[in-house]
Amino acid sequence: MISYGNLCFEYTFALPLFHSIPSSTDNTTMILKIIGLDFNPSKEYLSHLPEIIYLIILIIEFIIRFIYVSNKLKYFSNYLTIIDLLSILSCIIYLCSIIKIKENNLIICFINCFRLIRILKLSRYSMYIRQYIQTIFYYSDISMLLFIIFMCLCIFFGNLTYGISLIDHHQIHSTPLDSLYYSYETILTIGFGQHIPSTPYLTWITITSILFGMMCLSLPVPFLAIYNFNLDNYEQDNTKMLN
Repeated sequence: MISYGNLCFEYTFALPLFHSIPSSTDNTTMILKIIGLDFNPSKEYLSHLPEIIYLIILIIEFIIRFIYVSNKLKYFSNYLTIIDLLSILSCIIYLCSIIKIKENNLIICFINCFRLIRILKLSRYSMYIRQYIQTIFYYSDISMLLFIIFMCLCIFFGNLTYGISLIDHHQIHSTPLDSLYYSYETILTIGFGQHIPSTPYLTWITITSILFGMMCLSLPVPFLAIYNFNLDNYEQDNTKMLN
């Protein structure tokens, strides 16, 4: 939920940094016509549509948890509930200000920053994060091998993409850096190269962030499998010794 929320929040601000900005107005208009609505939304309001959807999801989740909790006073005294409340209120104030005054002043931008406190909810998973870090360092040889294989794949496909771009005289992948970014984005299945960063610095920053995302999302699978396998063997050995 946090990853999806960050994607929604940064969607509006990230797209102007890229060369190609997808026009979602035509698609949305077509979908609304199919379901029987005659509505032609502007880009100004469509850009905030992901935030509105995410806000609705947050409110529904909060209401459901409030209804089914046994001790409501204890529920509101929990710091995670306070974090959710501040996030929801900041989203509502931000969206209402955008619709009403149609500009981002300093106060609204400051209120908008309160949405970032939802990252503190990761503290409930602190034990698993420590376990993940310890597993990475314990199996450093496997992690390095996986990282080298991934780097070789990205460089290989990046060179292929750049070579094909030279043959076909495409301007999208006019530099090796663009091709490398395209291969990173495609191999990690976070996109299919629709957006090419406008500057080399932005390209390197994006590649670095993708690498950290890859480390956080894909590498735990073999690590935790090996860790659980060793843990099961350890428990079985202890059981045999007790018997």
